[in-house]
Amino acid sequence: MALASLEELYSCTEEFLKIGSTQRVMSSSDASEFMEEMLDGSLRLMDTCSVSRDLMVETHEHVRGVQSCVRRKKIAGGNDQLDVAISGYVGFRKNMRKEAKKLIGSLKKIDGGSCPCSGQQDESLVAVIDAMRREVSVSVSVLKSFLEFLSGRQSNIKTKLTSVLMKKKDLREETKNELESLDSAICCSRDDLQNKLEEVELSIDGFEKHLEGLFRRLHKAYKSRCVSLPVRSHPSVGRIQEVVTKVRALGSSSLESRTMVRDGLSGLTELYRCLSEDLFKSSSETQQALLNSGLMDKLLEVSLKYLEVCGGAKDSASRIKKSVVELQSALRRSKKGGEFSLENDMDAYMASRKENKKEIKKYMVMSKETDACLESSVWRGGDDQEMSSLVRVMQETSVVTCFVLRTVLSFLSSPKGLKSKSQHQHKGWGIVMKLVKKGIDHHNHEKGFSCLELEAMETEIEKLVTREDQEEEKEISEEISERIQCSLVRSKEVEAAMEELEEGLEGLFKVMIQARVSLLNILST
Repeated sequence: MALASLEELYSCTEEFLKIGSTQRVMSSSDASEFMEEMLDGSLRLMDTCSVSRDLMVETHEHVRGVQSCVRRKKIAGGNDQLDVAISGYVGFRKNMRKEAKKLIGSLKKIDGGSCPCSGQQDESLVAVIDAMRREVSVSVSVLKSFLEFLSGRQSNIKTKLTSVLMKKKDLREETKNELESLDSAICCSRDDLQNKLEEVELSIDGFEKHLEGLFRRLHKAYKSRCVSLPVRSHPSVGRIQEVVTKVRALGSSSLESRTMVRDGLSGLTELYRCLSEDLFKSSSETQQALLNSGLMDKLLEVSLKYLEVCGGAKDSASRIKKSVVELQSALRRSKKGGEFSLENDMDAYMASRKENKKEIKKYMVMSKETDACLESSVWRGGDDQEMSSLVRVMQETSVVTCFVLRTVLSFLSSPKGLKSKSQHQHKGWGIVMKLVKKGIDHHNHEKGFSCLELEAMETEIEKLVTREDQEEEKEISEEISERIQCSLVRSKEVEAAMEELEEGLEGLFKVMIQARVSLLNILST
């Protein structure tokens, strides 16, 4: 497989970069422009690989959802659930194609953005540059092929649907990949759907594994190239780069979601402290370089928006904690009283969660737009190495800030939430229970940055409300009493997680304000 071969290529590159002669060549002043180009390309490749990996995880989830509905249909009917699952899959495939197109466009910029080597450069340097650019070219080619595999034929689903509606048979047998075959099976005939789903799942497992391995190799290569970069004029730039690399590494870690969020906030707080206390308050030459970069207005605008997102995330955590505390009170009252009913309290909790998710979605969009705003900015400076490194630090800080804040927001927005009693009676809680939780799948939830504590609490409450509906008498039985106790324990865990998150966001908010004040001071001097 090409992805596996690409992993091997980066493994060889890692060894190549460790050779003393290679490091001497790459650390020379003549290589500075090329190293900047390589670092930028490495970051773009890492981002492309990361997004591709996320797409695979989402595809896996949708395929499993359809598989589950197909199995239930065979056992006891369930066409409605299957139709909903298939509709969700088709919609996701449409969005996947759009995302793949964007990534392919980004890859083209990497492959076509290199500058030609000067004839006056050292032969050893020219050889190293040629080898590294070939590596980038191969990487772009492989990732582009993979993204084209994901997108498939854009008209495939529409064409097949039209064929079914007009009752025409397509007599041409085309060569299709697993995803395209599944699209055809979904739209034309569901008889062989289970087999197609199994084939796709096997392919996805392999892709996920190789994309994960490739991301780790890309990250190692990026670190090696950072070490080889010519020494910068200000020591804090190197320190900031180390923090950026550390935070970026969280994206490929296997840490539990809560730990990942905590470490991400801690790293980002350290990064902004470096900016405000070291870089922005350093020499007058560095401050002048920031002013001359042409990015000051944009940096101030971006810092204000990130402050808004950070504040919004903190407010969301506070609202979740408040609604959970209120739910705790309702559970305690039910435990002490003679009758058991959570209907009104559940309605209030769900309304709060729904409103909170709307706010979180707004901040998700804002963070992504803010990062894109700085990335696309034009800066002045020509070949000035100090200015070039400063600008890159600012852009990488924005990328990392966006990553951490979106991780926090994703953590807060999970899971899908509970359903009202009327929805329960209409849809059937047995099915809902299976969909909501069969057990905590740590691997997938870490990829989605889910709040496992919140999921566990809502799962317990789902069971509690399900049991309430099954009881003819409203008196609290021993089983319901045990479930109330379990729900209380889970809610305490959620409360602790939200308090921890609030503290982390509060600390980040303070240092982000300090960094903004430092920028304003530079502007006013």
